Amino acid sequence: MGGHAPEYGWKRWLLDPLDWVCKNSIGNFWIPCAVPIVSAASATAEKFSHTWYALILTGVSTGVSLVLVSYRKRDLQKSQEERATEAERLLSENERLSQENIELKQNVPHLFYALLRDISRSKLSFHEAQPYDERLSLYVHDSLSKFQMIARTSMNPDLESPGRVWYPDGQGCIGEAWRNGRHIQTMPKDSNAWCDKCVSMFKMPREIAEGITMKSAIYGIIRLSDSQGKPIAVVAFESRNPKRYTKKQMETLIEDTFSDSNHNPIHSQLVKLIETYRPWIGDLGVARGKGF
Repeated sequence: MGGHAPEYGWKRWLLDPLDWVCKNSIGNFWIPCAVPIVSAASATAEKFSHTWYALILTGVSTGVSLVLVSYRKRDLQKSQEERATEAERLLSENERLSQENIELKQNVPHLFYALLRDISRSKLSFHEAQPYDERLSLYVHDSLSKFQMIARTSMNPDLESPGRVWYPDGQGCIGEAWRNGRHIQTMPKDSNAWCDKCVSMFKMPREIAEGITMKSAIYGIIRLSDSQGKPIAVVAFESRNPKRYTKKQMETLIEDTFSDSNHNPIHSQLVKLIETYRPWIGDLGVARGKGF
């Protein structure tokens, strides 16, 4: 009967309620009121004649207020440390994702180039043409009524030069293919006559026509559509050799190679790449850096 209660008993009795008060909204009420409470307690105690009672009441009120303030300060410090740690983690994650995004942008043109290169060798027999005067280009359409040249391949490195990056969809053979699904065009050998035809038939400004370095003798261009049937790009095959293909041969070649009929795997591969990497296709600097 005369034994002492366990030491933790009085601590739990005192500290657990204080901890609860500090962690809940009531703590936010008590802490700002700590000083007024102490003042009020002192004023009340002074009305009593017993000095010892006044001192005890004032001391208890002051002690409780100090404990509340200490607990609240501890919780605020812990919360600030947690927020700082989370902010640091998010910053690090953002830097990692930014770096991955840059690397992906740099690799996207290589994916298209590799696929076009394989098609040009395995299906279009670029390696058999002597001299090497053929090339294959992919133009993706955007929401601004323009094409962006994404990739280009040729056995002749000089013919892989990028030229323009943006192409209006209302000009040239690619514009005709965009509107009609495909376009086969033969062109005159004479440079002036070639430019005259571009101006008269394809609404191309004279200075643009004259600036085209590869004045091809024949073009075969076909439109690509996505899985919903929406046009998204054109593929252009061109040759400077007027004897390489007839118009009929060129039409058959591009139809067999790129048409979406009979679940053509080449068409499916190109469309899937465009749909997958569309968000990164708009980086013109990357395309120019690769030389497309």
